[in-house]
Amino acid sequence: MRSRVAKHRHSAFQAQKGLCFYCNQPMVSAKKKHHPNRCTAEHLRAKCVGGSDRASNIVAACWHCNHHRHAGKQHAPEPSEWKELMQATNKPSIDSVGTF
Repeated sequence: MRSRVAKHRHSAFQAQKGLCFYCNQPMVSAKKKHHPNRCTAEHLRAKCVGGSDRASNIVAACWHCNHHRHAGKQHAPEPSEWKELMQATNKPSIDSVGTF
């Protein structure tokens, strides 16, 4: 049985046509554990600051964008700021990253 978050991630993936919420690059299945473009559930408002597991708070984001939004930061950038940065920096596409 899939968790509620996994169900919301899948729904968001479908609604976003398989594209990352932040960088707009194609994502691969969440089952490809070591792939930087694997689909993850991203909480727009983190649970540690009062966010919930409701569908309205979860989008599908590639591991790279999700991880780097939060890595080493006391406060993650706002989703709209991170989206703008990821699209402006032209994160490498899945084709140039390769498969694992």
